[in-house]
Amino acid sequence: MKHFRLFFIATMVISTIGLSAKATKVVDIIAGSENHTILETAIVESNLEDDLRGAGPFTIFAPTDAAFQALPEGTIDALLSDSRGALTDILLHHVLDGKVMSSDLSDGMTANTYYGEDLGISVNDEGVFIDGAKVTVADLEADNGVVHVIDVVLLPDEYKHLAEIPETVVDIATSDDNFSNLVAALTREDLTIDFVGSLTGEGPFTVFAPTNAAFAALLDELGASSLDDIATETLEAVLQMHVLSGKVMSTDLSEGLTAETLLGQELTFSLEGGAKITDPNGRVSNITAVDIEAQNGVVHVIDTVILPDQRPETVVDIAISDDNFSILVAALTREDLTIDFVGALTGEGPFTVFAPTNAAFAALLDELGATSLNDIDTETLEAVLQMHVLAGKVMSADLSEGLMAETLLGQELTFSLEDGAKVIDPNGRVSNITAVDIEAQNGVVHVIDTVILSDLRPETVVDIATGNEDFSILVQALTREDLTIDFVSALTGEGPFTVFAPTNAAFAALLNELGATSLGDIATETLEAVLQMHVLSGKVMSTDLSEGLMAETLLGQELTFSLEDGAKVTDPNGRVSNITAVDIEAQNGVVHVIDTVILMDLTPTSVTTLKEIRFDFYPNPAAGYITVRTDEIGSTVQIIDISGKLIRTEKVVSSGQQIDLSGVKSGVYFISLENGFNKVTEKLIVR
Repeated sequence: MKHFRLFFIATMVISTIGLSAKATKVVDIIAGSENHTILETAIVESNLEDDLRGAGPFTIFAPTDAAFQALPEGTIDALLSDSRGALTDILLHHVLDGKVMSSDLSDGMTANTYYGEDLGISVNDEGVFIDGAKVTVADLEADNGVVHVIDVVLLPDEYKHLAEIPETVVDIATSDDNFSNLVAALTREDLTIDFVGSLTGEGPFTVFAPTNAAFAALLDELGASSLDDIATETLEAVLQMHVLSGKVMSTDLSEGLTAETLLGQELTFSLEGGAKITDPNGRVSNITAVDIEAQNGVVHVIDTVILPDQRPETVVDIAISDDNFSILVAALTREDLTIDFVGALTGEGPFTVFAPTNAAFAALLDELGATSLNDIDTETLEAVLQMHVLAGKVMSADLSEGLMAETLLGQELTFSLEDGAKVIDPNGRVSNITAVDIEAQNGVVHVIDTVILSDLRPETVVDIATGNEDFSILVQALTREDLTIDFVSALTGEGPFTVFAPTNAAFAALLNELGATSLGDIATETLEAVLQMHVLSGKVMSTDLSEGLMAETLLGQELTFSLEDGAKVTDPNGRVSNITAVDIEAQNGVVHVIDTVILMDLTPTSVTTLKEIRFDFYPNPAAGYITVRTDEIGSTVQIIDISGKLIRTEKVVSSGQQIDLSGVKSGVYFISLENGFNKVTEKLIVR
């Protein structure tokens, strides 16, 4: 008893903080406590305030707000809504007739309440307990009695079930008439899923429980008279959409949170303007009551039934279900295809499909002069179909002017939004997008009015040359076995390249100019230099040319362009090549046709390290002979062709020495005079 007395002395000291130890009436003590707002409201709502202001005396065991809040979710609201029934009974169970101070209490005693049931008192080293509720503050006296603060709401036997947490989430639904439609759905005999058996299991589960009003609204929306009008498979999917695995309390929700339902589809949560759930169809359900706990989970009440994804399961389903895509479906399912398009496009995705209408396919067949899809070879059809699919989900809102996207074939489409959304393929063909954003669960379909084609350009600039007989000498040059540079491999690379392609006639003219009978007469190093002079790094279209433009070749020397009287190329020697055809595109560059072979710089280099050498010759151009004039008697004169081959060599024996050119073919040559460390070289043209 000594411990008991010390406890109450301490609690009475504590009671002076936030509570008045001496007030006019017992209800004033409660009203003056910031920890008893729910009890104060309950006393007012139950119309007991006037009674408790009476002469008394009364003893009140006052549960704190925390004690009330510890009751299962919804209990307080339910009690306040029944203020003259259960609430009054429970409050009277907290009131004794007479003033019972702490010193009057003893272990094992009982006290009869105004409700008519006894409270059991126990006193031990841990404190004083009233029917298991601990007295935390004692002996708050008023003129008409005394208040003792307790930490648990006292419930008469009739109402003890209010403090019990239901065993399962199913019990919550079955015990509330507002969920009778939900219960009817869960227990429908034709279901293949035992929802009741599952939801009475260990869990934990989170259930979003639609009210009867929510189900009534759904039936009205569907034009159905009862749940029986909903197919079994549909109802099972709907019910699974309302259950999450795990216990998700309202405090676990956050803006934008997503959670997977038992059906495997996701719900999205929003907290703005109150907690809401958005299903895969964009339907919004308001969460109207939260955290109704069961031992195996929690129930939240919603005002709109959640539906499973109403979109077609796959992009293939969209095509199959619309007769306007029957030719597309026929193309995707043609038996000779080596690619399983249907298998791929029914996969997880997501995919974006640009679906040509039957009219679009009909226009393509007419364009090709074909009577049916069977006239299109397998490889071509597979390439065309792959050009209509993007990996990823691209909605119309994601498109922008000039956007480029790679198809499954690895080639790019370009998008334009001017005057309506359009797709441009690698060939410049334009397809109008006539309908957008037809969603499936694994992607989206946009309808187009023109079939997209794979790149019809030759794959490489080399293919352009090999595909045209007028470039046969150029091809021979590029593939000559003695070359140290692998021109074919280089020009079949990624590029891009710009090639100025001399015709066979241009090469014939060069051979005639050089007095050569074939490419074999041109030295390896010379031929490699000549070929490099015809290639630019980068793609230069005819529209990119301008008067006086200069561009560096792969040899590192520059070409100059002129547009007057037609496009022309001038090499470092002043030789002019007319560009006779332009913009023959390949996937790795462009070819322009020229009528004259471009040569590398033939300008000689003179070396006069010791003394200046006087040296000239005439005529130039020459035919038959030349006369060399020099004071360098004893020096050596050499004539070399542009391939580096020595044609003539003579010692200078006179200042006006003639050199015989008989047998020297017409062409461009170099003539040099060398005397010890001194050497002069000039260009010689033989007619």
